[in-house]
Order: sequence, then structure tokens, then C-alpha cells
Amino acid sequence: MLGLMQQHADLSDKMLNICFLQVGWLSEWCINVALYVEKSQNSVPTFSDLYKCNVVVCSVINLRTWQKCTSNALSILQKSGIKIKYVDTLYPGKVQDYGADTRRFNECFNKLRAFSLFEYERVVFIDSDMIFMKNADELFDIHLDKGCIASAHACVCNPRKRPHYPKNWQENLLRIPLNCAYTAQQEMPLDSPVVPCTFGIRMLNSGLIVLNPNPDEFILILDHVKNSDKYPATMLSFAEQSLLSYIYEEKWQPLPYIYNALKTLRTVHDKLWNDKDVKIVHYILDKPWSEENDGLNSNDPTHAWWWSVEKERKAEMNSIAH
Repeated sequence: MLGLMQQHADLSDKMLNICFLQVGWLSEWCINVALYVEKSQNSVPTFSDLYKCNVVVCSVINLRTWQKCTSNALSILQKSGIKIKYVDTLYPGKVQDYGADTRRFNECFNKLRAFSLFEYERVVFIDSDMIFMKNADELFDIHLDKGCIASAHACVCNPRKRPHYPKNWQENLLRIPLNCAYTAQQEMPLDSPVVPCTFGIRMLNSGLIVLNPNPDEFILILDHVKNSDKYPATMLSFAEQSLLSYIYEEKWQPLPYIYNALKTLRTVHDKLWNDKDVKIVHYILDKPWSEENDGLNSNDPTHAWWWSVEKERKAEMNSIAH
């Protein structure tokens, strides 16, 4: 796991900050980040002029579980000006069985360490398989009610028909997924109020979470993780995503899809998606960096966006190395 955190240059150390969790690389002073994972799952941070604002980076903090660190990765981080913060591994009290995804899903609980960054008033957590297409500084400033988090809805259409996904993820009428928030949203203008968190199965997508770290909330999260056998089995059906949806049920504030634009939405909810509106793309399921021939044979236009950013990453890494 790797996290990148930074803050507004004109604010104090305890003011609005951002955290990017899992392996990745930083490309903008604020929250414009393109995240990269090598096939070996190594982490490579770098900077790109493509998304930079005309503001100097004030501080960047790297957060990752200490078991994952290697001397090469640490060297790259230090050359990039990244500070290191070590955290303990966090697994559920009873390891969950997620079939082929068992190892990956159980490791996802480490991402919940973002809630323990009490030295910061605002943290924006983001998965590593996402890239920023536009600046989204406003995530620093959105209002959060006490005890709440903000996130985009999960798409519960399960277009790949994966058998281990929760059974209630899809209720169809004439092949229309009725309980997916994006079905309800797709006929509305972008500036319309987002479908409330109480819609459908009430699940958020944990790829991007806006939170204000609080000790009491983190203790509550730890209790649910460590004592998961005391809670309904569905609480961990989709790893930390289900857990956060359970803990913050009716208390999470929905964000527009543009901040966590699952790449599958582009086809599954094509009436909703607009390339020009999207700010952050989330590469769920198959990853662009797993493609052969640098993605030249890909049929997914969103993968070409990632490869464009990857080209810049390599150029920047060469400059850092020398």
C-alpha cells in the first residue's frame, strides 16, 4: 500500500490535506494524480507537467505498510521529495474468502489506515488504479457533516457477471438495473442533486473517500474489522467498501460520478458519461498496465488515456534517476 498526501501551500499543516493510498505516482500539487502500478506491483512516484497547477508543492507524505517497502522503492520516493510514514498491517479478525480475489480483497483493509491520520483535518483517499483528467481541488472544500464521509455511488450492475459479487447487486426489469444509482441519475443534468445514499443497496465505491480523520471513528472502524464475526456477514461482502457502507449507512454524502468515474460506466451508463466532464477515471477490473504492446491493441479508449500519462511518467522517472 502506498499513500501520497499533500496540502494547500497557503494553509497550515493541519488544514485541508489529501491522501492517496496504494501504489502510485503524484502528478500535481493538489489532487491531480496519475497512479501507476508495475506488473510487479512496485510503486513509482513521479511528477508530470501535464496536470500541474501554478502552485508549488508544500508537502507530500507517503503512507504504506512497512512490509511492502523495498530499498529501491524508498530511494525513488526520497528522490521525489516524499516523506515516509509507516503503518501496521490491518486485516480482519477472520480472513475472508473472496475466491480468486481473496488476497487482494483482504489487503484492501489496509486502506482504512487513512482514517488514522489525525494530524490532518481533511484527507482525500484514492485508489491506485485511478488517474486525474482535471483538477478537483474542490474536494478540499466540500462540507462534511460531523461523523460523515463523502464518496461516489458504487455501480451495482456487475456487467462482467462475476459470481462472487453480492447477490443483491443487480435487480433488472427488461435488462435495466433498477437498484443502481447511476440508472436513476443518467437522465439528469450533471448539476442536478446526486441520488441520495439511501438509494438502492446503499453502497458507496471506496475508490475515493473524502474524510476528516477522527479518533472515535477510527476506533469504531477497527472494532468492526477486528470483530467482524460479531456483525452481519454482508458487512465484509465486498471488503472495506462494504464495511464503510455499513458503518456510514445513511451518513455518507454522495459525490457526482465525475470524481470516481468507473471506466465501465462509459458503456454501461453511456447516457450519464461525458468525457469532457470526467475529472478522475477509475480503472476497475482489467488494468491498462497489464496490456501487451503498451496498450496499442486495446479497444478501450480510457486505456489510451492512461498510456498517455504513463509515457510522461517514464520520461519523468528518467530525469529523476539522472
